[in-house]
Amino acid sequence: MSSHDKNIKNLRLIDYSVYILSCPKKMINGPCGGYNRSRCEDPRLECVWIKAFENLKKYGKEKDLFKLKLDSMFKIRDHKPIKRDIREKLKIKDRIYLIYEYVASRDIDPRKLEKDLDHIFSTYDAIDFVQNPGGRPLPDPLSLAVFTKKIYPHKHVGFQITGRDYDRDAITSIVASAVVFNIDSIIATTGDLKFHKEKTYGVWDLDSPRIIYLTRLISDLGRDYSGRKILEKPREILVGASLNPYLDPIEPEIYKLNIKKHAGADFFVTQPIFEPETYTRIMRLYKDLLNENDIPEIIPGISIISDIRIASFLIERSGVKLPSKILEALKREDFSLIKETNIEFISDLVRKICMNYGKKIFYISTFGDIDMALEIGESIKKMNC
Repeated sequence: MSSHDKNIKNLRLIDYSVYILSCPKKMINGPCGGYNRSRCEDPRLECVWIKAFENLKKYGKEKDLFKLKLDSMFKIRDHKPIKRDIREKLKIKDRIYLIYEYVASRDIDPRKLEKDLDHIFSTYDAIDFVQNPGGRPLPDPLSLAVFTKKIYPHKHVGFQITGRDYDRDAITSIVASAVVFNIDSIIATTGDLKFHKEKTYGVWDLDSPRIIYLTRLISDLGRDYSGRKILEKPREILVGASLNPYLDPIEPEIYKLNIKKHAGADFFVTQPIFEPETYTRIMRLYKDLLNENDIPEIIPGISIISDIRIASFLIERSGVKLPSKILEALKREDFSLIKETNIEFISDLVRKICMNYGKKIFYISTFGDIDMALEIGESIKKMNC
């Protein structure tokens, strides 16, 4: 065997335990969505996954990194989740379908939540409760989802779950509870690093592909990662995942999207996009890199930018490129102008994506601003595309 072949073999046979030792989040299915070029989400560190990707790319073997990997505690390893059509499940047909990302406020209580729900469901078709964005503690999203489902049993209710600070048994309990209480969907994410005085912290047991696979084991078979029967009556629950279109290099994120699909993800929600070309690029890359025309349901994430803090968060933590029109409005600190600019910009963006791709499902984030959410929702629902 030549030295060239030995190098390829050595690179291909890297044990995922190497990544567990080197990656702050113990990822075994590729990098998280927080890397920036060769740097980790913790900028003091090099991303070991991107380093391996770049090394393998020299030999045309980079795809070998991106196959679903389950650790030794998963005893059921041959489950093949059936692909579900989210459009069919949501009964969308030809109408626009809006999902609202709910961020609980500090003054949340049952009365306020019920009032917010009345407003949201007057315009939106579904709600998704966020879990600890950016590591900021919020009320438990499953509790809010169960409360909502009791009041609105016929509405689509979902919540997010991250791998940060939850071990697999805790995640198993959360997913089983969601199944029991008829929650409609779960979006699984790995979770952000938390920062304190230039130090990072947080504990990870599972990355998002393994959370997705575990969720399908529970909802499809009623069994946990060890094969134990935990539910006598499993029930279908839609499983989603996140997608960051701003990563550089972007190829690992696309390959990982495919891992999540094979793990059992039914749909993907992008980080907020601000131009149709961003969506175009993702769709094209999926086809080109994976040689597949069977593209999963990729739901455009749409977000308002109402203050400079939100803008800074998106730019620094997610690598989002914000439009100059929005940034100019923020500089003037004129709320009426900011509101008007956001509504006009978002309506135009949704119209273009809807017209160009026939997309009918949109995931709207207003960071807790219900009034803005209603105006944006009403503007979008009036469209004919």
